[in-house]
Amino acid sequence: MLFFAVTLGFFVENLREQKIEHHRAKGYAGMLKLDMANDTISLNHLINVLTTESVNRDFIIALFNNEMNDITIAELRKKDTLSFLMDDFLPNNATLEQMKSSGELRFFKNIELTGMLAYYDWSIKHYLQMKQNIEGVYGGMSGEHLLQYDIKIEEFLKKSENMDSSISALKAGYKFDSWAEIKKITGVRAFFKNFLKENIYPDLKQQAMSIIAYLNKEYHLK
Repeated sequence: MLFFAVTLGFFVENLREQKIEHHRAKGYAGMLKLDMANDTISLNHLINVLTTESVNRDFIIALFNNEMNDITIAELRKKDTLSFLMDDFLPNNATLEQMKSSGELRFFKNIELTGMLAYYDWSIKHYLQMKQNIEGVYGGMSGEHLLQYDIKIEEFLKKSENMDSSISALKAGYKFDSWAEIKKITGVRAFFKNFLKENIYPDLKQQAMSIIAYLNKEYHLK
């Protein structure tokens, strides 16, 4: 009888712990769902922005493929209005990082779910590393030599305001001093933006949506 009572006590305690862990897991699932939903909104916005910008990127790539003699003042002026800035995706990963650091990922008993989260986490780190490598190798528009390039082109465009915009910028006096380096940086950035739009961002978005669907099903979230 005593053995039965002790066994029953362990069984009841085990059920109580499982209930507590499931409750905690559901709480984390709700927070993760919110993070993933915000990621999806951000990624969708970035995809739309990059899609809208694609015409401008195509123009810049075509411009840099032209011979310098063929580049007009009008084309140089249009290029000067277009942005070289990178588009940043900042993941909402506070909940996942907290669960990883505290060991509370163990509350998720489903191996498929933890695998999806691990792959999403790896994919984000892979994206951030790629972005860091590209910016590290090819620099950014904040470099001193590129800042001087900006100053020179602004000075030229002011001087050429009253000129026929259809004539060659080279013949009008523009030196194209940093053109080769700008071409390299711009080409890589344009390629990377297209890669983000066509591959990285849609893949992350799909992963986030799949995780949301899984959390909804597994923990009966609304």
